[in-house]
Formats: sequence, structure tokens, C-alpha cells
Amino acid sequence: MRFFIAVALIILVCELILAAAFLAGYFWLGGWGPGLLLLGGVLLLLILPWIGEAAVEYDSAAGQATVRLGWWGGLTFRQRPETEVRGRFFLIPWRSKKPSKPKPEPTEDSVGVQRPRRAWRLPRFSLFRAINAKQLLGLLLALGQTAHELFWGARYFSIDVEAPTQNQLADSALRNLVGRRTWGPLEFQLGDTGTRRVRVRYRIALVLAAVAGLRVLVEGRPRAVVKSLRVAQHTSAVERVTSTPEEDE
Repeated sequence: MRFFIAVALIILVCELILAAAFLAGYFWLGGWGPGLLLLGGVLLLLILPWIGEAAVEYDSAAGQATVRLGWWGGLTFRQRPETEVRGRFFLIPWRSKKPSKPKPEPTEDSVGVQRPRRAWRLPRFSLFRAINAKQLLGLLLALGQTAHELFWGARYFSIDVEAPTQNQLADSALRNLVGRRTWGPLEFQLGDTGTRRVRVRYRIALVLAAVAGLRVLVEGRPRAVVKSLRVAQHTSAVERVTSTPEEDE
């Protein structure tokens, strides 16, 4: 219900903007012609950002993931040989690099100062206690509907897996068993040669992706769920501090 109300409000706001544009052109520029011309220009500005498609590509061998949002935005994350993030927002590119830091090898001094591990205890903080049943059910339903829309609304969706086990006999058996399968818009292919590699390619109309994201925000209310989690976690931490006796130094 919240989703339909949000869509109706968005449509109403767009109609008010178009009406204001027409009235501004009619009274300030003078006449029906300038009013319709200004209305058409504003309508084009409202539609233009949603022309195109959202695309996601991932390649495990290259250590790279790319997200493109129509003609106006995109993000590329590359992890090899150094962490690099490239973005583009309304034709303005930007880049950020961060050299990969190797993990330091443990030394005798660092091993010597390590604290002894405490006995593992079941945490008092409970996810189901933090989120009530209504919030959890609403979030799960919204995520399920969004996943359904993103799956069946996809223009192209393929997953290619190459040599998943790195064992020739096992990979050949899996290839003979699975091979190439198609489930709706999904094309899945499993191979048995080369090195281990996973490649995912996904494309969907940008409008459908925006509608699916709006459904999660309105019906799932993730901000409210995160807020309740933080409040419950903070309350649990305070209770643990006040109820647990201080350890002897």
C-alpha cells in the first residue's frame, strides 16, 4: 500500500511541476506556444535521466566489478593489482586509487603480546528480539518482490562459471551434468577448462530498476530496521556492562 501511495505522490509532483512550467511560459513568456514549449522542455528533463538501462558486470579473474546507470552514471571497482575505484556522474569522471597492503607476517614479539582468547559465549543480542515480526516480514516481502521483478524484468542475465573445483574429473562431471541451462532470462553455463573464473553480466531497464529500489525503500523500510538494530544493540551493550561484574586486573 505504501508503494502505491509513493508512486501516486511522485506522479502528482511531476504533474505539478509540468503545470507550473506551462503557467510560467504562458504568463511570463506570453501565449500558448511558449507555455507548451517550456512544458515540453521540462518534460524532457524529467524523462531524460531514466532513458537507458542499468548494467552490472563482474569478472573474478580480473578482480573487477562494473555498475552502469544509463548514460549519466557508472562505477568500476578493480582490486588487482591495486585497489582502484573509477566513477562517472553526469559526464564528470573521477578516480581513486589505494595501494594494496600485504598482510604483515607474525613475529615473535607480536605473538608474545597476543592476549589469550576468552571462552566463546552465546551473544545476548538477538536479531529477532531487535526486529519485530512486522518489520522483518515487511522487509522479507519487499526483498522477495524486488528480486522477482529484477529477475523477470532483466533484458539479459548470464552467469559463466569455469573450472569451479580445479579438478579435471570433477569439473568434467559437473559440465556434463549441468552444461548450459536456461531459466527464464537467466543463462547459466559451466565449463571445465582453464583456471577458476566466475563472470556475471546483467542488464535491465533503468526505470524498472528504479521502481524495484523504490519498493524496497518504501515497503521494506530498511532505515527503520537498521535504526531498531542499532538501538537494540546499544541497549544490549549497556545491559551487559551493568550486569557483568568487572574482571580482576
